[in-house]
Amino acid sequence: MNPPLLDRAAIVELMPYGPDFLWVDEVLEQDGDRRIVTNKHYLANASIVRDHTPAGVTLVPGVILIEQAAQSALLLGLRSGHVASGKAAFLGRVKADFLAPVVCPAKVEVDLVVSVLRAEAIGFAAKLKSDLQLCAHIAGVCVLVDAPAPSI
Repeated sequence: MNPPLLDRAAIVELMPYGPDFLWVDEVLEQDGDRRIVTNKHYLANASIVRDHTPAGVTLVPGVILIEQAAQSALLLGLRSGHVASGKAAFLGRVKADFLAPVVCPAKVEVDLVVSVLRAEAIGFAAKLKSDLQLCAHIAGVCVLVDAPAPSI
């Protein structure tokens, strides 16, 4: 297995979100400005999932998987130079088909293809796999805006 193109520390530097709201740990592949493969490791004791335990099984919430795909799209835009540093992405539209639950601990891989990549928006379609099993198809449009200044 090849080392990641980008690790979490480098991703934290690129993204407009703090480390507690970052849903991408590594960039595994990138094909120019059209495709990116990322992953995230989810632990059962992480605060975002530890209380999401239907029937006693810790699951990653679907909305977090959607955010993981959207952040992967933003990361591709930033890395390809089509999106200016300091931009944040807001989901304007999303369609998600969840095919299997993501049981923690798990590694979720996003294989994302961009259909629209402009300074003001990114359109994408992604396949998500949890430990090599297809778990979701997610398509969406992210609207890009200047990241809000931190409040004091």
